[in-house]
Amino acid sequence: MTSSSQQTGAPNTHDQISAYEAHKFKIIRDIDKTAANAFALQASDSSAVDLGPRLVFFTDGSATYPRQHVLGAGVTYKDLANDSSSWVDFAYSVFGSDDSSVAELIAVNCAVSTILNEKKKRGKAQALPQAFIFTDSKHVLWQIGSLLEAKSNPSNRLWNPATKTLARNLSRLATRRISVEFRWVKGHAGIRGNTRADRLAALGVRWCLAHLQRTKAYKGNEAILTPHTLPEDDQERPGLKKRKAQKIEAEDEEILREAGEVAEEQRVAKKGAKRAKRVKTQQQDERATGGVTGWTAINK
Repeated sequence: MTSSSQQTGAPNTHDQISAYEAHKFKIIRDIDKTAANAFALQASDSSAVDLGPRLVFFTDGSATYPRQHVLGAGVTYKDLANDSSSWVDFAYSVFGSDDSSVAELIAVNCAVSTILNEKKKRGKAQALPQAFIFTDSKHVLWQIGSLLEAKSNPSNRLWNPATKTLARNLSRLATRRISVEFRWVKGHAGIRGNTRADRLAALGVRWCLAHLQRTKAYKGNEAILTPHTLPEDDQERPGLKKRKAQKIEAEDEEILREAGEVAEEQRVAKKGAKRAKRVKTQQQDERATGGVTGWTAINK
């Protein structure tokens, strides 16, 4: 049920994880959903002292429908090494892709970056405790395993900027001797950390559509931290759940409609600019050839 990633060959790029480093990481994805969720609940419970001091992260990604080049990435975590049971939230807006698996990967990378920041705050003298990163994407766990085991050609594996950035951050974790366990958790199964991460990812998408309305595809992936967080006690009363869902759905429809109108205006403006450029070029050609263009000018 538990698989530990180990590299069998020597690395041939600086973005690969060496065999010496790989032992610091574990990937648990082939696990029964009941057992996976039970462990996720235990890990995020401050009273589960048998697991020792730890950092517990939940990550999730969200895409837009209809597809636009906007994603959301959500991260929430607890620092159970300092007797803190409060959640710390991050909601990111991501540009440059419409692929939800990219959002999932960026969310995991944001968690890894947070672990590196926690280590920096503690300094060299204080060791960082065991870290757990939970995701409901088995595909992302497979990608991480591929990075650690260097199974595929680097040119095939590192074309995605998000994957390349994660590879570098994994190397930084290993250099600092930080132990991380990547674990699968069943999504939408009532696990509080997963639910929070899912909501944060959705907030990242909504914030972008409401405030920036940027639909252009960018080279690489651009992630912006939004001001959104969730209340510590985010449990909703059953009587309000349906009305709140309807309100959010209506807001989302309005945001998407406005974003679509902006995109259409941009398309029309771009088309008009191209037409004006063609007319200007044609006029310049006519002046240069005395009003004669095309094959007639060449034959003269």
